[in-house]
Amino acid sequence: MPVIEKLTSDYNLNHTQMSNLFRYVELLKKWSSSYNLMGPNEIDRIWERHILDSLQLINYLPPLDSNPTIIDLGSGAGFPGVIFSLIGFKNVHLVEKSRKKSLFLETVSRETKTPFQVHNCRIEDLSPPLQGDVITSRALANLTSLLMYSESILSEDGDCLFLKGEKVDPEILEAQKKYFFEFEKIVLSPNEFNVLLKIWNLKLK
Repeated sequence: MPVIEKLTSDYNLNHTQMSNLFRYVELLKKWSSSYNLMGPNEIDRIWERHILDSLQLINYLPPLDSNPTIIDLGSGAGFPGVIFSLIGFKNVHLVEKSRKKSLFLETVSRETKTPFQVHNCRIEDLSPPLQGDVITSRALANLTSLLMYSESILSEDGDCLFLKGEKVDPEILEAQKKYFFEFEKIVLSPNEFNVLLKIWNLKLK
């Protein structure tokens, strides 16, 4: 499978990391329909559309040995937060309000023997309040809402890494009415609408 070869060659994933990813995909396929994790059309392209998408963010995370605190908002089926844990990041927090999806994420942690923290709550109700070196999100909300969620939990020198689509430019303009922030817009493969928005120096106007 070409995408598997790409994962091992481009990201230097070892046997244990790949085994964890395969086990994660098995669990996704098993739980998906009953726990509403993914649409039926997404199952056949988990590796290309979801695993690879998530792995592309690794190049924009702090070094693994710096042990950054990563907070993934609205984790759902676990993208991208679970992927970070499966490849070795130790301090990953997944925030998911759905009890069913949280149970799935806890199962992934147990079955892969990967210690990440699942917070089954609304983002606003995180307790105790976390401070993230990196805040991530994929397909959760518009940018203004994401910045509202992130403002109180992003460390002073931290970054937000949000996976966005073709409507990112109007979202940026709208968010700038309420927030000051610096940003970089990075187009990821495989298409121009797969955009990583990196945000730092976030402040309420």
